[in-house]
Amino acid sequence: MKRHRIQILVCMLLVCTAACSRAPEPSVSIDFTSCLAELLNPASFAVASRGRAGMVSTYDRTGGNNDGGLWQLTGGPGPDGLVTIADLSGPGCVTRIWMTSVPAEKWLFFFDGEREARLQLTTDEFFGGSMPFIPPLAGLMSGGRYSYVPLPYSKSLRIAIRIPKLKPTSRSYCHVNYVTYPDRVTVQTFPEQLSDGEAALVRSVAESWINKAGLLRQTITGAEAGAEQNVAPGGTTVCLERKGGGILRGFWIRIGEWERLHVVARHRLLRELVLRISWDGESLPSVEVPLGDFFCNAFARREFSSLALGVIDNTYVCNLPMPFARGAKIELKNDSRHAVRFRFGSIVDPDGPREHIRYFHACWRQSARSGAPHKVLSTTGPGHYIGCHLVAIGMDGSWNILEGDESVYVDGEATPSIHGTGLEDYFSGAWYYTGIFDLPLHGLVEKAPIRTDQYRFHILDRIGFKKSIDLQFEFGHGNAAAGYMSSVAYWYQSVPDPAGSVLPPVAQRFPPPDPLEQVAIMGRLFELERIGHYDEAKDRCVEYANKFSKSPMMPLVWLRAAAYCEKIEGFEARTRPECERVMQRAPDSPAGRQAKTLIWFHEGATNALLGTHVNGRYKLYLDGVKMAEGDNPVDLSVARCTLLPGEHELAAEVTPTRGDWWFSMYLRSHTTNVVTDASWQYAAGRPADWPATDGKDWKPMPELGGGDMLPRMGFWKFSPNGFVCMQSGRQLLRPIKKWPAGTRERTVYFRKRFRVTDRDEM
Repeated sequence: MKRHRIQILVCMLLVCTAACSRAPEPSVSIDFTSCLAELLNPASFAVASRGRAGMVSTYDRTGGNNDGGLWQLTGGPGPDGLVTIADLSGPGCVTRIWMTSVPAEKWLFFFDGEREARLQLTTDEFFGGSMPFIPPLAGLMSGGRYSYVPLPYSKSLRIAIRIPKLKPTSRSYCHVNYVTYPDRVTVQTFPEQLSDGEAALVRSVAESWINKAGLLRQTITGAEAGAEQNVAPGGTTVCLERKGGGILRGFWIRIGEWERLHVVARHRLLRELVLRISWDGESLPSVEVPLGDFFCNAFARREFSSLALGVIDNTYVCNLPMPFARGAKIELKNDSRHAVRFRFGSIVDPDGPREHIRYFHACWRQSARSGAPHKVLSTTGPGHYIGCHLVAIGMDGSWNILEGDESVYVDGEATPSIHGTGLEDYFSGAWYYTGIFDLPLHGLVEKAPIRTDQYRFHILDRIGFKKSIDLQFEFGHGNAAAGYMSSVAYWYQSVPDPAGSVLPPVAQRFPPPDPLEQVAIMGRLFELERIGHYDEAKDRCVEYANKFSKSPMMPLVWLRAAAYCEKIEGFEARTRPECERVMQRAPDSPAGRQAKTLIWFHEGATNALLGTHVNGRYKLYLDGVKMAEGDNPVDLSVARCTLLPGEHELAAEVTPTRGDWWFSMYLRSHTTNVVTDASWQYAAGRPADWPATDGKDWKPMPELGGGDMLPRMGFWKFSPNGFVCMQSGRQLLRPIKKWPAGTRERTVYFRKRFRVTDRDEM
C-alpha cells in the first residue's frame, strides 16, 4: 500500500508539472495508470490536450431528429452477429461512453485487433457494477448511463454490442468520446487484467470523486483569506492583484449578510455581481461572467460540488488551476442597487512558470429567440476547451429546447468533429433528466418543467484546437424552439485574450417573462424535495408568491412555504402559527381548509393523512372502506383518517382514461409512512372478492424505472397545495404499460398491507 501511495504522488506530480510548466516533451507515454492520475487531479484541466478529440454518436445522419439511430450508425449486426458501435484506430484512448436505451446483452471491447474480446460485460457490469467500472467513475444517473474509465489502446479498439433483436426503427442512443494521439505518443493498451496496484488506484480515484466536496473544503481552509471587503452599487473592488508569474491554484468567495437580503434580491444578485479576471496586465479581462453563472448557480444558490467548481458551506469555490506569466488581477463588479460585503480567499503559488503556459478564460452569453443556434464559444488561436455551464428554458409548452444537438467545429472544419444527440445527452443525462444530481464531471443543479441548469467538464477528453473552435447548441431541434439559453464556456488559451462576453445592462441580463413558469411551480418544488433542499423550496415559494401575488393560487404557495418550515425546525415554531393565521383570514378557502387539516394531523397520535394523485379514474380503500375517488391528474386529493396500531391494508382500482397513466399514493402517520413503491402488488383482473383482497390473484410489482416520478414529460402542470413530500417520491405505479387495442376500458387493481407501530415501539 505504501508503494501504491508513492505511485499516486508521482503521477500527480507529473500531471501538476505538465499542467503548469513547459509544453509536453516530444516523446510522451500514456497508459491506464497515467490516465487515472489525470482523473485524480484538477491540475489536469490546464494541460494542453496531447491529441485530437472526437466522438462517435447515434445522431440522425439524415438531418432529422431520430438521434437514437443505432441502425443508422452501425448498419445492423455484422457477420459475427455483433453490432459495432465504434471502430477506432490508435494510438488513442476512449475517455467517455454514454448511452440510454441500448438493450445490449453484452458490451465487448476488442483491443489491437484481438479476435477474442478483452472485456465482455453486461450493461449493469459496465456501468457501475464491476471493477474498474465502479461508481462514481461509471454508473446510472438521471436517465443516462455513463463511464469515464479510460480505455487506452495502442493500435485499435473495436466496441461492439450483442443485441438479440435490433430493428431499424429501434431508438437507442450512444456517445463514444475518444482522443487520437500523434505517432510521437506511445500508448500502453488497457491491461488484460488489473494489477493490485491498478485496482487500488481505481478505488483511490473513486474515493476522491466521492469526496469531491472535501477537496473543495481543502481549498477554503488552505487559502489565504483577506479581510471582509465592500463593493458599492455600481462599483468594482479588487479581490486579488499579483505582479510577476505564478499559479492561482484555487480561490473562494463568500457573500456577507446573504440571509438578510430578501430572497428575490438574493437570487438577482447572482447575475448582478460580475467576476472579472485579467492576466499579465491586460486591460480587458479574460474572464467576465456573472458570479452565479461562473459557479453554475445562475438563478439561485445551490450547494453542489464537482472537480472544478462548487458551492460548499455558503461559499463559492473554484479549483481550476490558472497559471500567469507577469500578473493576475481578480475583481468583483457590483451592478446591483445594494452594497455587498464579501470575503475572498486564494491559493497562489509564486514559483509558477513564466512561459509555455495557457491562460484560463471564461465567457458568458445568452440568447432568447428561435431560428438560430445558441453559441457557447467562438474563439481563435491555440487552446483547449474544458467544459460549460448551460441554462435552457423552454417557453412554447414543449420540451423541444432540449432536443437540440451540440456541435463542435475545430480549426475551421466544415463538418463538426463532435455532433451530439440532444442537450441533456451532452450532459450525460437522458429523457429530459429524471432528477437533480452533482457528479465530478457532470451534473444537473436545477430542474423544473421545461427548465434545466447543467454543467459538464472535460478532463481526459479536453478538446484541443490550433486555430479556432466553435461550440454551439441547436435552439431545439431545427432551432425551432421558443425560449431562452445562457451559458458559460471554460477554456485555456496560449495568450490572454478578452473573454468575449456580451454583458448587457442588468435589466436585460435575465430571461424574458416565462408564460409557463407559474404552472410549473410544483414540478420545481418536487425536485427540491427529492434532494432534501427544504430551505430552498421555502425560498422558492416566497419568491413565487411575491412574483405572482395576484394569482388566486398564491395563498396555497404561502402555506406550502410554511409547511416546509416543519421540515426545517418542527411544526410548532413557525408552521402552526402560519396555519392559524391562514385559517383566521380565510377559513373556507382552499388554503384555510388545508391549514386546518395540517393542524388536525398534529392534534392526535392516531391521526393520519392519505394523499392520492392519479392520472386515471380511481377508487382508494383503507381497510375495505372507500376513502377517495376521482379522475384528475392535476390535483392531489388528501383525506383524513385514523390509524390504530396494528395491521392495515390499502387497496385501489385504477382505470386509465388518458395516455401515460399512473397511480401515486402517500400515507402519512406519526409512526409509519406508506408510499406506492415496488413492495405493492397488483392484479390485472378484478379480484373475486373485491374490495376484499384475500384471493390469489395478486402479483408482485415490476421493478420501477428511473422515470417513475413527477413531473413527467407529458404531465407537469399541477395545482399548488400545502402537503409537502406527498407527490415527489419515486412512486408511480403502472405495471401494465400498453392496453389492448380499441376503446374498451380496463381496470387494474393494487394492494399494500402494512403495520402501524405504536410510538412506544419506536
